[in-house]
Amino acid sequence: MLRVAKPIDGKHRSNGVSCAVCGYCDTSKKPRAVHSCVHKPTPCGPGCQLRRTLAWWGIRDDGSCGCTEFSAQMDAWGQGCWDHLEEIVEHLRGAAEKKGLPFVATAARILVARAIDAARREQSNGQKAEAEARASDVGRAQ
Repeated sequence: MLRVAKPIDGKHRSNGVSCAVCGYCDTSKKPRAVHSCVHKPTPCGPGCQLRRTLAWWGIRDDGSCGCTEFSAQMDAWGQGCWDHLEEIVEHLRGAAEKKGLPFVATAARILVARAIDAARREQSNGQKAEAEARASDVGRAQ
């Protein structure tokens, strides 16, 4: 999981990228997608999944709609987003109006439902991988 580099030790390289998990910064001419990260990436929650989907369609938070904060709230709710579905859809409606984008409530509900489900699947896959790793560690110890 890589993102644009933040300053590390007061130096910033525009062509470098940093790991979103550990902050490792690659300042070589050709940024690599693989490095030896000792941290496990955190699973992407429903808000993160929704942001990914909207970004894929070219819709990003420009700071005017509070989408980053709302996304973090959705991640905190987790599967509880189902209880807040209408609140999320209304936030999306307001953000679309601010950006001058068309809005269809049914499509928004589908996007949110898919984001919640994708987050559940990603978390479940992460837990399975951890359980398998623990089982293999136990097997090696015996």
